[in-house]
This record gives sequence, C-alpha cells and structure tokens, in this order.
Amino acid sequence: MIGLATGAAVALSGCRVGAADITMAVGEAARAVPGVSSAGFSQALSITFRTELNGSISLATEDRAAGVGIFDEAMRAVITTIHSELSDESGKALLIGGITGGIERRANPLTLLDLLPEQSGTTDVSGVTAGSLYARYGIQ
Repeated sequence: MIGLATGAAVALSGCRVGAADITMAVGEAARAVPGVSSAGFSQALSITFRTELNGSISLATEDRAAGVGIFDEAMRAVITTIHSELSDESGKALLIGGITGGIERRANPLTLLDLLPEQSGTTDVSGVTAGSLYARYGIQ
C-alpha cells in the first residue's frame, strides 16, 4: 500500500494540473515593465494539487511607494499574460500568492497584500488567485 502511494506521489509530482507552463511568458512580460530589473518565476503543484505560480520581481528603486507602483504594473503584465495564455478557468484558478517584489536595499519584499488593501486583516496570500486581480486590471 505504501508503495502504491509513493508511486502515485512520484507520478503526480511532474504534472501540471490545470495550467500549461507559462513561466517564460510571464517572466518576459514582467521584465518589459519600466523599473523592473529582473524577474524569475516557477510553476508547481500546491499541496492541494492546484497549480501555483511563484516568483520574484526585482524593482529598480529604493523607495517603497515607487516600488509599489512598479510592482503593481509588473503584476498587471503578469495577470494580463496569464489571461491571454491560459483558458479562462485555468487562468482564474492559478494561485499567485507566492509572487513578491524586491525593493533595492530593503529586507522586506512587497507581497500581493500591498496591492490588496481590502485583505489587510490577513498575512496569508497562499490562496490568492490570478482571477482575484482580473477586475483590478480591467479583465472581464
């Protein structure tokens, strides 16, 4: 029985459930935003077998307010790319809570909470989906 469970876990570990690998496309989109010095993304299955996109966007500023603006524009590019590259269902369901924005010389990176003030009562962004930002960026 343990062997069967292990085999199933190994088989599923390489799957991309619900979404194609879009790491290259979102990376290119984020890096094209003025003020972004670099961006890297990875895509994997969450512990609940949902597809998640994680990444780090390095921002070419030391100012937090300016960084939030650049991070917002980079996330607009990322979300727009997700919407155009994936089916509506897969795009909306894609977990994106692991994307952060690094400000030069600052220890604490920006997170999606910096863009979602209505969720200020929580520190958990693990359940944030791309679809939750569609309205913010004018995507229907």
